[in-house]
Amino acid sequence: MVKRINFLQYVFLAGLLISPLVFWPWAAVTYEVPRVWFVNRWIEVLLILTILTYKRDLFKKINSSLNSITLLIIIFLVVGIISSLTGADLPKSLIGNYYRGDGLFTYFHLAVFSILVSLFWQDLNKRLFHLCLAWGSIIISILTLIMSVLVINFNLLAIPHWENRAVGATFGNPNFLAGYLAVSLPFVFYQIKMSGKRQRLWWIFALILQYLAIVASNSYGGLAIGLLFLVGWFLVGKKRGVQIFILLSFSSIILITLAVFQQNKISGFVPEGRERIFRKILLGVKKRPILGFGFANSDYAFEAREWPIKLQHDVYVDKAHAMLLEVLATTGVVGLTVYLLLIYKITVILIKSYGGADGQEKLTQKVFLLVFILYLVHSQTNVISIQEELFFWMMAGIAINEGKE
Repeated sequence: MVKRINFLQYVFLAGLLISPLVFWPWAAVTYEVPRVWFVNRWIEVLLILTILTYKRDLFKKINSSLNSITLLIIIFLVVGIISSLTGADLPKSLIGNYYRGDGLFTYFHLAVFSILVSLFWQDLNKRLFHLCLAWGSIIISILTLIMSVLVINFNLLAIPHWENRAVGATFGNPNFLAGYLAVSLPFVFYQIKMSGKRQRLWWIFALILQYLAIVASNSYGGLAIGLLFLVGWFLVGKKRGVQIFILLSFSSIILITLAVFQQNKISGFVPEGRERIFRKILLGVKKRPILGFGFANSDYAFEAREWPIKLQHDVYVDKAHAMLLEVLATTGVVGLTVYLLLIYKITVILIKSYGGADGQEKLTQKVFLLVFILYLVHSQTNVISIQEELFFWMMAGIAINEGKE
């Protein structure tokens, strides 16, 4: 049994380390789609290994993992199926849009991933878990800085870049890259706190590299989350620090949203600007307010209404550029309500786990709480990669396990 658990553990940890590096230069869509394909296959292998590892104890473990978070994940999946069956484009809802592969098929895998994490979490080597996530982000940071120097200083334009001012490394899109790096910052800070003197110097240097990589991405959202993390790290642990940090985080979301709706007044009309995307999708939601347009169909919400004028050759918008708005557009008010309840339950359990822990375990729970909150804020500022979304579903799985206790 121990060997089998170890094998399951190593496949899980290897996936966390490798998946940020995955892309396929010969694919029609070089970056996100190959990574989604890899993540789906990885989860399928984890499912098979979990079944083989626990065998007779599997149903007992599954039964112990049935709590309110598991129920909400299942309900959200059911709502997604119904909304897609009644939505604008069922085939696209199933497999996802051309650029991302983010349909029901992928969501089902992510839901399974959460439950799998909850099943083998107790048997996992937590030290290796933190180490793999920290090293994954550091390797990407180093690649980003190398590519940035080659593009900007040596003008090697064969490397994918955005207007010769930012690179996306293995993510293609600098915003995807910045989101992943910013949300994974707590795992690097964990290494600083847990390492000896010599190792600590390396991890401090690694943290600086990661911040420089976020700067090199030229992503305002990534930079904002990087700063929010520093505030959160020093707030959480103080008296009422958790409550203050959560209030600050969600106030940031509100302020960002208000700023978006002032964009046209500041910079003039921009067809692909956030204000136009948000307004058009919200207007489109009025056509299908209850169950939305179906998974991966936020482009139909965008195209359903015109604002402020009709353009003869309009931009194509395949995502809402804010996760809550994406959920509203694709699954309607019903789906958004379930999703918000899921966020609430995960947040409550992570806060309780942090409050009830001490010593090294308290540091671990602090990292999980920060990762989850940082994800929630950043996912409202831009389109995100599945690599960043894995943090959400991983924290959901951890919360399912913590909820059992």
